[in-house]
Amino acid sequence: WQHVLDCVAGYLVYAEALTTNSELPRALNFGPSPGCEATVADLTEAMLAALGRPPTWRHEPQSGSKEMATLAVDSSLARRTLGWSDLIGARAVVSWTAEWYRHVREGRPAREITLQQIATYTQLGEAGS
Repeated sequence: WQHVLDCVAGYLVYAEALTTNSELPRALNFGPSPGCEATVADLTEAMLAALGRPPTWRHEPQSGSKEMATLAVDSSLARRTLGWSDLIGARAVVSWTAEWYRHVREGRPAREITLQQIATYTQLGEAGS
């Protein structure tokens, strides 16, 4: 699981690199750091907790389900060729997302919240440079 800003940042870095280096791979994946795997149940429980909601859901597996047990994206090529890395850790992904939804529910404009998170994300990138 990852925050959309990490993906968008990866694609922007890639697009910029393509303007000066035509030898880059034709496609790259942008995903969370290895070892940050979480199940849907883990994510659901963390999101409900972050929103201050009780865990009122129940998983009922269906026999014959074709759903993958694990979904993962290998972003090692993007990390190697572009020096890209995700900036928002697994726990922060949940808190940032929950914060966004909580503020919208409270009546704050979505655009305002989004721009604030972009500014915070940009500061993270600058601090890591």
